[in-house]
Amino acid sequence: THTHTHTHTQTHTSPTKKRRQKSKATKEMIPHPEIPIATLRPNDILLLLFLGTTYELASRLLSTLLKSKSSHEKTLRTELHALKYEVVIMRNKGPSAFVETSKLERAVLKKESELEKLEEEKKVRVTTFIKFQKNTSYGLSLLVFVLYYGVPLLVIDGMRIPDFLDTEEEEADVCTDVEKAERFFKAWLFPISYIGLGRKLSSMGLEQKGSSIGALIVYWSGQVTTGKIMECLEALAWR
Repeated sequence: THTHTHTHTQTHTSPTKKRRQKSKATKEMIPHPEIPIATLRPNDILLLLFLGTTYELASRLLSTLLKSKSSHEKTLRTELHALKYEVVIMRNKGPSAFVETSKLERAVLKKESELEKLEEEKKVRVTTFIKFQKNTSYGLSLLVFVLYYGVPLLVIDGMRIPDFLDTEEEEADVCTDVEKAERFFKAWLFPISYIGLGRKLSSMGLEQKGSSIGALIVYWSGQVTTGKIMECLEALAWR
């Protein structure tokens, strides 16, 4: 009787090794260190970005529409140019065309008066809209601040950040998790994290002010980004 012993070798990957493999795969896909996030509210971030983008886009389009020339203004300018051309022709005819020249000059003055009136009305509309836009912007910012008061949309996890080393020979700069999170956050958002009153306003009410992002920062980011894009498009349109 021959007894054959079959040995089955099963390899079990430890959880630590799995995490290392996952971390290695992530680093290969992302060309920068992984951001240690403790809290993230993607739906709220998308909502606030959409709100800021939509408001800025609508404001820019309405402002451009109010500042643009109406069809009536374009017609008046065309008629005014035609009348001025006729005045020049009549003046070249000399004293014999004095009566016709006088009539055309009065017509030119009338058209210029109508055009100035239209421009003044447009200036009033634009000024009123700018005031309304300013008040609406303050109102929406206040609404976002009240609704999301004390609610961080992103929080850095200090426990996942290693102790900082100045050099290889020196010992690690041991600090608390909160301090590590704040240091990482300041370096991540440099130089925005050091300047601007808006950054301080947006962090009011947050428990971890130095390592978290409030709702106003996200809302304003949507506005600023859309505004810069619109400015670039307007500059290209005027070329």
